[in-house]
Amino acid sequence: MPSFSAFTIEALVQVISGGPGLGNTEPPIGIYRSGPKIDSFLMGIGIDPAHGEGSRLPALRECLRWATRQENGDELIGRAIEAVADPRNHAREPEKTESVLDHLNLHLAPDGFEVALREGRALLRKRGPRSSGLSPRRPRRWISGR
Repeated sequence: MPSFSAFTIEALVQVISGGPGLGNTEPPIGIYRSGPKIDSFLMGIGIDPAHGEGSRLPALRECLRWATRQENGDELIGRAIEAVADPRNHAREPEKTESVLDHLNLHLAPDGFEVALREGRALLRKRGPRSSGLSPRRPRRWISGR
């Protein structure tokens, strides 16, 4: 059973995509990403965008749901959370980092996780005073700062 609820996956869909886009009167929580930019984001965290079909939000939702069913699903979703919450995504609008963290943490808390900034990067961890990262097998670029 995946560690991340459907509520967390939906929050992740909204933060990665930036929301519905055209015709939407609400500002995006994170940054708006077009379909090709969402595909690039997914490939960067190790999820093949071919696992989703349809317009950008349904395709992204399907890809994330596919990821949760994989043996390393928690790791894949953890990478997505850390990548989308990385402050470097919001260099032009740094206030968006706080709104992304708040939105994700609201949905992660009932699942027993939180995302926090550490040394300028987002780190997903189990909730608690002595939290550590979600997975000890992180890609090298996340650990060494390369």
